[in-house]
Amino acid sequence: MDEKTVAVNRKALYDYEVLQRVEAGLVLTGGSANLRGIEALAREKTEGPARVGIPQGAHGLAESLDDPAYATSIGLLLWGLRYGVWDSYPAANDWLAWPRLAWRWLRDLMPGDG
Repeated sequence: MDEKTVAVNRKALYDYEVLQRVEAGLVLTGGSANLRGIEALAREKTEGPARVGIPQGAHGLAESLDDPAYATSIGLLLWGLRYGVWDSYPAANDWLAWPRLAWRWLRDLMPGDG
């Protein structure tokens, strides 16, 4: 990730007033969060706190999923379980159907017609 990409992201964060509302700073997730020096670069460019997010609270995960690349998806799934989002979907108690349900739930989160 080069500095131009970080600058574009910084501009978007300021344009949408995200940084002004996030006092605790940024949590970097996704595969790019594994880039060497990304945390320091994010702190420098946003002039605020930043850290790399690691999935937490999902006990029994394979060690290979303990990575920032999976932090957002695991966090969304845990949030859905915690706040009962699954209850509104048919067959939510059918654990064999969870991949289909997870995809439907994520699709419903997206703006537009999907």
